[in-house]
Amino acid sequence: MELGLHKNPKDLKNKVYENVEILAPLSSGILVFYGLCGNVLGNIETDLEGKSFPCPFRILKDRKNRIVDDCIGATVGEMDNYLSLLKSVGDAGTYLFTPMYSKGWREFFELDKLHKDPAKALKMMKKTHEIIGYKRVAKINTGLEYTENFDDSIREFAELFDFEILEFYNGNQEIFEDCYGKMKVEIKNNESGNRE
Repeated sequence: MELGLHKNPKDLKNKVYENVEILAPLSSGILVFYGLCGNVLGNIETDLEGKSFPCPFRILKDRKNRIVDDCIGATVGEMDNYLSLLKSVGDAGTYLFTPMYSKGWREFFELDKLHKDPAKALKMMKKTHEIIGYKRVAKINTGLEYTENFDDSIREFAELFDFEILEFYNGNQEIFEDCYGKMKVEIKNNESGNRE
């Protein structure tokens, strides 16, 4: 789904729920690769439990069974790691970029749609960053090597807004792998239970 949905958490929630309902009859299981996302997806499992879907559905959770805050929290492994990362950049506003975010930042910011004059929109955005105190963009290295132009995209963003670039190597795929593994087991158990 488009990254721009994050600008309105209620729209994001509605779209995720809608897609789960569409895909459930066609699926063996659904793992929602979102987190709380503005606290709108925290009840997805209980909200949709009563729908009697033919397949299990889950949302990304850490090893302590807590729904991750967002894609950054999922990428750094758990809530405690995320809080440490946020504290480490707490002295100045910092955009945290994963490969996915680096691909979609233009869609998220919609500079061309903010104003009839994109140059004026960019100037307004820079002023907003200055007022709020944003000064940096941080590259979260996720351990995935197939993301094209990750460095170039971050450099472009940093140059556009005159930001410093930080780099963190504490990203990983643990939550995704763990949740996917649990989903596979749940699907297998459901399939063997349906055969009995």
